[in-house]
Amino acid sequence: MVQLVKSEFERMWRMKIVKGLLLITLITTGACIYFLTLFDNGQFTPEVNTQLNAVNFSWFVLREVSFFVSLILTPILTIIMFNSEVKSKKYYLIMCRPFNRMKLLLSKWITLFMLMAGVTLFILLAGIIGGALLYSMPEYVQFFDDPIRYNIVEGYLYTIKYYTLFYFILVANICLCSSIALLMPNAMIAFFSTLFMFIMPVYFMDDFLYLLLPTQFIFESLSVEGLPNMYVLMFFTIALFVPISSLTWKNRDFY
Repeated sequence: MVQLVKSEFERMWRMKIVKGLLLITLITTGACIYFLTLFDNGQFTPEVNTQLNAVNFSWFVLREVSFFVSLILTPILTIIMFNSEVKSKKYYLIMCRPFNRMKLLLSKWITLFMLMAGVTLFILLAGIIGGALLYSMPEYVQFFDDPIRYNIVEGYLYTIKYYTLFYFILVANICLCSSIALLMPNAMIAFFSTLFMFIMPVYFMDDFLYLLLPTQFIFESLSVEGLPNMYVLMFFTIALFVPISSLTWKNRDFY
């Protein structure tokens, strides 16, 4: 399995579009940091704002970058791995070898999960370092929809939970995108079908907006007691699309 994951990484890294997307992610993160400092204001929601400080700065960096990461970067990378390689028949040489099909599928998922974990960690470090360099350390921090004042350690623990939830949204995103990529005839149709799948459920249930506005729903989920709807929907998305991808991959004719 380790060798399969390594092979997926090497093949992905040779693609110019992957390098380009990661470079755009870096530039986008830097631009968001710059523009945040110009306005000196962070938005939990369009109606609720707060003053930036060294602790909460990383929250709003992710809020600004999340749109690109969740709607552009993650779908395109997933479609490249699951649609482009298969449809162009570049993957046929690998499938001709005596590898277990499900291990190959798992290696693709693991590669994407690790790559997006690296992207999430990069944004986290950029936000924390940027906040420490550009703002002073506050005496206390306040979370969304919570009047209680929390200390600095609790503020950074909140940051970790915030970024962890965003990462799991990306995992759900990958599971959904991989199913669509395997079912669609080409990469372009797969990408627009993915955007449609992000938007269409919103007409039936507002909570599905977590795929379009992930950080806003994370703020709201962290502010409520019990089991937030977003957690249930993330689990539902993963539980639904992992079997769909697995069955599609298992039954595909690669020869």
